[in-house]
Amino acid sequence: MAKITNLNLRLDRSRSSSTFNAVSSRTSTTLTRNHLLSLRSLTIALCFVFSILSAHAQTPDIDKNWTTVGSAGTLDEKSVGKVFFDQSKVQMGQVGGTTTTGNPSLVSFADSAVIRYNVTAVDSFFAPRFCRANKFLSSLDVRLSLRYLAAGPGARVVAKLIEVDLATGSEKTLLTFDSAGPGRSQSENYQVQSSSVCGRPWTFDFQNKAYYIEATLTGSSIAATTAAGIQIIQIDNFTRPALENPKCAQIAKEIERLEKLPQSKAISLRILALEAESARLGCSGN
Repeated sequence: MAKITNLNLRLDRSRSSSTFNAVSSRTSTTLTRNHLLSLRSLTIALCFVFSILSAHAQTPDIDKNWTTVGSAGTLDEKSVGKVFFDQSKVQMGQVGGTTTTGNPSLVSFADSAVIRYNVTAVDSFFAPRFCRANKFLSSLDVRLSLRYLAAGPGARVVAKLIEVDLATGSEKTLLTFDSAGPGRSQSENYQVQSSSVCGRPWTFDFQNKAYYIEATLTGSSIAATTAAGIQIIQIDNFTRPALENPKCAQIAKEIERLEKLPQSKAISLRILALEAESARLGCSGN
């Protein structure tokens, strides 16, 4: 009788062990499956987050421009007392509609004041630029833009981008903005104008060179309503659009007409000649 009991006990233990192993196996499989699903979900979520961050981070180099505000410059020691600083602006003189902080009567309005701005490297300085002298093709230029004020007799704003050689100390003006240049008019309000250069005739080299902008505000000490000021300076890449050439349109129309005709050797030669003329005029291509 005892043997039977022991046998039954062993059978019960064997069943219990088998059941436990089966449950354990199913539990392990379920946990592994859940773990893999969780890991997969986490991976998908991380990929989604990184794709969003990458999309925001991948700003084209051409759009990463250099900018500064007028009040951030270093005033030449000879110009102390000639200008005042108002938030982002540096200005000399007063004009209708222009406000200042402080007492304007304390500002000594002299003939000119000089402010200098250090230029640091940004990605757009190294983006390729190509000059196309042919005005019927777009040109990849560099532009110096100012938000400035020039109002009243003798008011003028000049800004020069200057390169300094580390080895020799020599200085070279690369690009100049002049509010008194052709096509520019004075205004009692701040306005935005720019000067550009075809392509980029120089290469920015911050290992062997340094760069700064020298701005000069000029006005008449006699005229009480004369003012000159700078609020923003920017160096950016600029695509100068191509001018429309009526001759190009005429050639394209003629080629299109000839292509619709029954083809012959004479027509083919005529089309080739027109295409050559189109290329010579810069109507198409880069």
